[in-house]
Amino acid sequence: GQHLRVWNTLDGSLLWDDIAYPQPDGDRLATPTLDTRPRSPRPSRFPHDAVLVAADDGPVVVVLHKGGVQARALSTGLVYWQHKLGKAVTYQRLAVVKDKILVVGVHTQQKAPAVMELSVASGTVEFEGILTDPSTPVLEASSTLALPSGGHHAVFVDETHANMVVVDLVSRATASITKRESLGVTLGLSLSPLRVRGGFVVESTGRTLLCGLNADGAPRLLREYMGGKTTLSPSVDTIGGPSVVVAATTTSQHTELEVVNLLDGVAVALPLCTDVEETKNGRVISVFVGVVKRTEQPTFKTLLISEDHSMTLVKEGWVLWTREEALASAFQVEFIDLPPNADMEEFHYQHQHQHSGFLLEAIVHRLSFHTSQIVSMATKIMSWIRQEASKDGTIPEEEKFRVDSFGFKKLILLLTSPGKLFALQTEKGQLVWSLYIPGLPSLAEFGQPWQTSMTTVRKMFLTRTSRNASPEVVVLGHSPPSTAASFLVWLDPLTGTENYLQGLPY
Repeated sequence: GQHLRVWNTLDGSLLWDDIAYPQPDGDRLATPTLDTRPRSPRPSRFPHDAVLVAADDGPVVVVLHKGGVQARALSTGLVYWQHKLGKAVTYQRLAVVKDKILVVGVHTQQKAPAVMELSVASGTVEFEGILTDPSTPVLEASSTLALPSGGHHAVFVDETHANMVVVDLVSRATASITKRESLGVTLGLSLSPLRVRGGFVVESTGRTLLCGLNADGAPRLLREYMGGKTTLSPSVDTIGGPSVVVAATTTSQHTELEVVNLLDGVAVALPLCTDVEETKNGRVISVFVGVVKRTEQPTFKTLLISEDHSMTLVKEGWVLWTREEALASAFQVEFIDLPPNADMEEFHYQHQHQHSGFLLEAIVHRLSFHTSQIVSMATKIMSWIRQEASKDGTIPEEEKFRVDSFGFKKLILLLTSPGKLFALQTEKGQLVWSLYIPGLPSLAEFGQPWQTSMTTVRKMFLTRTSRNASPEVVVLGHSPPSTAASFLVWLDPLTGTENYLQGLPY
């Protein structure tokens, strides 16, 4: 199902989590079906969207999901109302216009823009109709839809017929644009479903275009980003100034954040760099911005969502917190035994040689061994005290791979559907290390273009344990854009170090 999650921006703590899919009768929420099989990245079959609306009882989040619209309390997730949608219209987006909820889409048979107006308080339908005139070109149900100008306009792009239709959601008038040479893009472009006030985003192969709308509804090009690794945020208003968007460009070393003026496409401040890397997190796929101080030089908090499903909140280039949401999509788990320490090896040695030599010699060896155990126990106690005293919750290096006397302490390896591998301690669930396999630099040697979004992991094999030698795991992956269709990577499960990578031609 489609998960709804609400986080606290102060520390990244999860406030509540629920499923958006309703039961067929539409009266109660469905129980999600667990499906942990890895799959290749693909667009969602059902359009979905969410908007935040002010209400008398507090903020309300309105969600467009599979087959319906529902309103929930933002603080608790309580469902206020649900409205089931018909199948005649493929609804794609939500907009808030004059305290009304607008559901916008394309009529399947009429092949024209369609709008439904709902009441925020009760979900009652106050208007439902098709917005078209004789000059409006046909739109397929698969047409891409964006809502620029603060939600007052809807922009449809039909790649099949190379048409663009702009709808004024206030006057419900339509304007058709069939020549897109003014955007400088060829056929095959796709319109990003970002809510950008005063502009919209066009994506084509290796290019990201920030576009605006003139007074007559005609599009204009504001700024162009090359390389295909730039993602733009929804727009943010500034006091006494223009609306701005934040462009996040991911590289192998960092992610560059740039604030862009929506009036002329000019950067309003110097770019900032933050610690989100393509090799560790993949490309940034979503950017959301909140204004902390609305002054002449506003301060922004930026939420970055990467291909590895990690969420990072950044302020002025500094990372405030990171949540590893990929842990919720683990599909394979392996328990790794830690290698024995010096005390355990000495104990096994004494046990094997306790009958060799004289009795007095054996007693002296045993007393010496127990003395070293007492010293080792004192060292462990002091290390535990230091660990508890440090409030950051980090694991000391000497404690990461220290096995306990009974062998209960192990490492848990979790392979997740985004391709990120995690190692956790069984004692307290602390993260020891993580590795984003599609971002391995050695994987890029198999051919170009190399895209982390197209690389998937399939299976993890534990090939060697810690009993007789250093442990080892092998991960099988698939990378369609490269010359090697599949690959095997050998890893050290204790440290996450890559030992070897081999490409497969099948």
